[in-house]
Amino acid sequence: MRITVSQPALLKSMQVVSGLVEKRQTVSILSHVLLTAFEDRVEFSSTDNEMAIMYCCLDAQVSITGSVAVSARKLLEIAKVFNSTASIQIFFSDSKLLVESEKTRFSLATLPVADFPQFQSSAQLVKFSLPFAQLMSHLSATAFAIGDKDVRLYFNGLLLSIESNRLTTVASDSHRLAVMTTDIDVSNFEQNLNSSVLIQVVLLKKMVIELLRMNWVLGQVSIAIGTSDMQISNQDFCFSSRLLDAQYPDYRRVLPVGESRTFQVDKAIFRDALMRASILAPDNKRFVCCYLSPGLLRLHTNNVDQESLVNELIADYVGDPLEMVYNVDFCLDIIQVFLGDFIQFEIFLPSLAAILTDVDSAKSQYLIMPMLL
Repeated sequence: MRITVSQPALLKSMQVVSGLVEKRQTVSILSHVLLTAFEDRVEFSSTDNEMAIMYCCLDAQVSITGSVAVSARKLLEIAKVFNSTASIQIFFSDSKLLVESEKTRFSLATLPVADFPQFQSSAQLVKFSLPFAQLMSHLSATAFAIGDKDVRLYFNGLLLSIESNRLTTVASDSHRLAVMTTDIDVSNFEQNLNSSVLIQVVLLKKMVIELLRMNWVLGQVSIAIGTSDMQISNQDFCFSSRLLDAQYPDYRRVLPVGESRTFQVDKAIFRDALMRASILAPDNKRFVCCYLSPGLLRLHTNNVDQESLVNELIADYVGDPLEMVYNVDFCLDIIQVFLGDFIQFEIFLPSLAAILTDVDSAKSQYLIMPMLL
């Protein structure tokens, strides 16, 4: 194998695929990236056995085709130290990968290409195209609520559901619930939507985290969902991941119904008040008390050192006084993903569970449960 590539192209390619490579690996080959040179392109691939990514670099001249597996960390660091105007030659010789530019030459150890794991896709259930920005907006709006190491497996993932012409993502850790729903173009599906529910799958948390890092992806992507995996691709890359083997419960059953009270607050003012409350909120119970009365929302918290905070702000509320206690950090997490300027609270009685929605957009809603002190 022999290729010539610019420093920016090599650096971007390595940055794209290095996200899957964990620093500490018990299996040596998983710390490596696979370079495959074709006549018209070079493909960079990495995997952790649950996810795999391939990035296609067209900005490379291929003199000799071939494949090689080399340390991802070392090749990434090498790409960083070269000047942005450098032209880099990479070639395989005597079981070593030589990387050189001008008067600098690196000689890197390699592993057999045959040892590099190949991601095996399962039987395909559905395939469709979608603007990647739409998928990213779903993940950005809901990923924060995914649980961590919960014994209930489904809480450790994110539900992706397609029902008729609607795409819904759901995440919960049992204390809060995040839901986002948007319309999708059914003409982009390879088969007709002949059932009310087309597909429901649970994405791995680390898959969601990796997708959120891919802010370089533009335009439409093709999404193929199989029985045990999901693949997202376009002409530049292909990202594959196993799915979480768990049945997500019907999230709609936990959404409160019945008598409720609503009010609105300015997002920026409410966020600042919560940040002040978080400073003095006790470490073991991160609570903030919310006292709601006509036209006024008063936040209060205290700790074992007898320190306290009281912050009053204007609320668009008319009704009987209410007193609620919520986790201040959970409230801040929700507010961080709001795009509009005002938040609508709907407090359900008698549970005091709250649903927060963006006044400027009804695409997402967030359920937060009250705390017991």
